[in-house]
Amino acid sequence: MLWTNYHCHTQYCDGRADAKDFVKAAVRANLNKLGFSSHSPVPYHSDWNMKASDMPLYINEVLYLKEKYCHQIEILLGMEVDFIPGIFGPQSKEIKVLPTDYLIASVHYLDYFDDGTPWSVDGPVEWFDLGIRQIFNGDIRKFAKRFTAISREMIEHNGFDIVGHIDKMYQHGSRYHDVGEKWYRGLVGELLEAAGQQDLIVEINTKSYRKLGFFYPHQSFFKLLKDLNIRITINSDTHDPEKIDLAFNEAADALTQAGISTVFEFIDGEWTDCKLTKKGVLV
Repeated sequence: MLWTNYHCHTQYCDGRADAKDFVKAAVRANLNKLGFSSHSPVPYHSDWNMKASDMPLYINEVLYLKEKYCHQIEILLGMEVDFIPGIFGPQSKEIKVLPTDYLIASVHYLDYFDDGTPWSVDGPVEWFDLGIRQIFNGDIRKFAKRFTAISREMIEHNGFDIVGHIDKMYQHGSRYHDVGEKWYRGLVGELLEAAGQQDLIVEINTKSYRKLGFFYPHQSFFKLLKDLNIRITINSDTHDPEKIDLAFNEAADALTQAGISTVFEFIDGEWTDCKLTKKGVLV
């Protein structure tokens, strides 16, 4: 029984270490598979997305590591693609031609300041608060509805495998409202239903668990995941090699308590359901 992780970020975007350091950490942690998923380039300046000019270097290094460590761990080439309505996403020609094993699609960018600067939902707290004030007139519900609308558009466009941190709006939004509020649960439920209708995989993203006490989607939605029969996988969205399997045991425990007994793993080019235990995945 071993863990897998399809969501990690290296020096090519906003990761804090070289790709080889993540592989070594994954081997130490006895992972069965490691998928690299650097943030895709976007068509404007970004401090944390991969530069388009670095794309060939990223692909070549991952393929090199795949071969070098083939007897210790399976390495996969992925990418986390930003969905920007009408501008960029998994269906963009620059992405469709890449030799990736899988794609994660996520919403980070959400509208613009008056000067045209794009606003990201998961930047520093101060940046988030500024966007809520200036773009949404201080209305957290207006923001959440906008995030949901863009996320739903991304899901319905399809062209990818995994929905990344589907309710990331709650990372900083949790300072404004509770996860149990009816209006908010309705929005997240809408996204989960849409993902289920498209038969997409929803990741259980463990990145914030130790710091904030919740996953993405929030663990209070795990029962809904089961009821909707949504395919899931567990990822840590790590930017640090030492967090390669962060809170995986806790996620597995919460999932099994919700009655979920399988996760989906990438096996021989196909996403396959595998047995989930509190100590790992039976692949």
